[in-house]
Amino acid sequence: MSRSNINDAQLNSVIVNGLKAMTGVMTLTGDITWDLDYGTVVAVDPGGAPRVVTLPAASEANEGAMFFIINVADAAEDLTINNPAASTIGTFSQNEMGVIVNIRGTWYARVVGLST
Repeated sequence: MSRSNINDAQLNSVIVNGLKAMTGVMTLTGDITWDLDYGTVVAVDPGGAPRVVTLPAASEANEGAMFFIINVADAAEDLTINNPAASTIGTFSQNEMGVIVNIRGTWYARVVGLST
């Protein structure tokens, strides 16, 4: 029996006690609409320019959904987090992490600085 490990090319996420984390960096080539299947902890490289991340519709079905998005840009490239109505709920600068959560059908974001 062979084991998969984090270095296997086919392993792109890990689930530990219900927390799904991507094992690589998601590099963006443009603005993106977030998918609930991307995982709970995701490292994002804006890919050379500021980007807009639009969240999916918040509903009872995904109430309690939570994401930790880490901006791993190599320069001053912001990730602007918008709700589905295109209102900005947070901006994560280079080397910042944000927590995004759906509470009662509304997305909330909180920026947390990172130590590199």
